[in-house]
Amino acid sequence: MFVVLLGGCSSYGPLVLDRDRVDYGQALSESTKQQTLLNIVRIRYGDIPTFVNVDQIVSSYQLQGSGGVSVGPNPVTGFPVPSETGGVSFTDRPTMTFSPVTGALLEGSFVRPLSPREVLILAENGMWIDVLFRLTVQSVAGLVNAGRLQTSFTSQDDLQVGSPEFFALCADLRTLQEGGALSFRFTNGKDGPHVFLSILNTRVGALAAVAARVRDRLGIGPGEVEVVYGRDAHGPHQVAMLTRSFIGMMTSVSAFIDVPDADVEEHRALPTPRNATVGERPVVIVRTSTSRPQSRYAAAAVPYRDRWFWIDDTDFESKDAFRTLLLLMQLGEGGADRTKAAVLTIPASVQ
Repeated sequence: MFVVLLGGCSSYGPLVLDRDRVDYGQALSESTKQQTLLNIVRIRYGDIPTFVNVDQIVSSYQLQGSGGVSVGPNPVTGFPVPSETGGVSFTDRPTMTFSPVTGALLEGSFVRPLSPREVLILAENGMWIDVLFRLTVQSVAGLVNAGRLQTSFTSQDDLQVGSPEFFALCADLRTLQEGGALSFRFTNGKDGPHVFLSILNTRVGALAAVAARVRDRLGIGPGEVEVVYGRDAHGPHQVAMLTRSFIGMMTSVSAFIDVPDADVEEHRALPTPRNATVGERPVVIVRTSTSRPQSRYAAAAVPYRDRWFWIDDTDFESKDAFRTLLLLMQLGEGGADRTKAAVLTIPASVQ
């Protein structure tokens, strides 16, 4: 019996591969969401964000069986009678190693501003350009996404939160993208990578007026233009784009968490800035409550101090923007040490 059992389990490793890959992948995804959301909340309250990488996961399995046969006299008849003994044990020993993100790794992953190429290559691959711009762009062609975020408890009357024209530009770029009238070209020259923007040159259709508005706001004419990093363009066929780091993105998102009035009155958190335009919603809406939200209502939820902060699972716009934020974080980590990527090792043995 035991020979058959152990023989049937000799390929136990492949049996658990699919399950472990999915389970650990799901666990890593949830952990990343929670760490990111918690850091956004920490920044809102003037706390220190902390990043911890999962360096390695070792899930070790052992299936062990034993068996034996002994012969002894029957107490009634006195004749020798065989008796069998045996057992099976299963052991699962997951081991995980973590490391804090500090120093050069922190700079390369979270402090380094993204390049225009890193942002626009995602738009070229179908991610919504208005969400990307609101998360990653500080200014483009002189139009400000968010200027001075409030750093004191003074009146909000002087608070600059951005240019209304920036958000109108984002909406028009989204229209062009959806209509197939916006494209990008990426090249690698001797002086580094370059990215070029093209807007469909058409005189008819609803997109014509939108394309004209976008060119006017960007200060460009027909034809292809290069998108360069910085506040100011250096030529007539360039558009200047000042991008954010991942820390900058989280700081911008955190500023619009609608914290309780008591926390503002007690100077635990700064007041929430006003929107740049009437009816403009934050790119990611983070809700707060005194009790933990039900899992089916929260796409991500974390406790902080005596409250819960969460993203509503029915708020697709916030979920989509938060997903984009996480993808941008992973993209930013591409500029750092790639040896820090998590490694999953699953040794499985049968004895």
